[in-house]
Amino acid sequence: MIAAIAGEQYGIVARRQLIQEGLGRGAIQSRVRRYGLHPLYPGVYAVGHRALGPRAREMAALLASGPGAVISHRSAGALWRIVDPDGEDVPVDVTLPRGAGRSRAGLTVHRTRDLASEDVRVLRRLPVTAPCRTLLDLAEVLSLRELESAYGNAIVRRLVSEAGLRRTLRNAVGRRGIGPLARLLNRQAGP
Repeated sequence: MIAAIAGEQYGIVARRQLIQEGLGRGAIQSRVRRYGLHPLYPGVYAVGHRALGPRAREMAALLASGPGAVISHRSAGALWRIVDPDGEDVPVDVTLPRGAGRSRAGLTVHRTRDLASEDVRVLRRLPVTAPCRTLLDLAEVLSLRELESAYGNAIVRRLVSEAGLRRTLRNAVGRRGIGPLARLLNRQAGP
């Protein structure tokens, strides 16, 4: 049963999932002591070993963050392959609805009240910000040069359009990334 859950989640399980499947707290602790479950965050485990495969860190971050969490910012940019991955020692970026979940060590938690359903996609079984929303988020944390590169990669990969980005900007109220992304779009449009 543990292997079945982990097989669908890049080798990661959450305590709450194991309890839902009928495993008691003592049985979970026994598996942790015998090295079958390796704690990554409180209540989130790698199954069998700590050698995490691709996307396992992101899955663990989502399970640690709780319902409504999505991969965002640089982590989403890496999943969409519009920015280079940061590496294993860099915290995973997660966006949560205001008032949901909690901060955890090893995560960079962003909170929002404006994450609409069109801002979220499922990519390789992971909820992640949609490409246009990802660029808006990246506009808050990247230099203009890095943002230009991410935008160019997204255009080449046909993940975004200028019209889609302008729609995202219209719907983003009070976000710090609005200015840099709007300047970039206006520059790309030319005179």
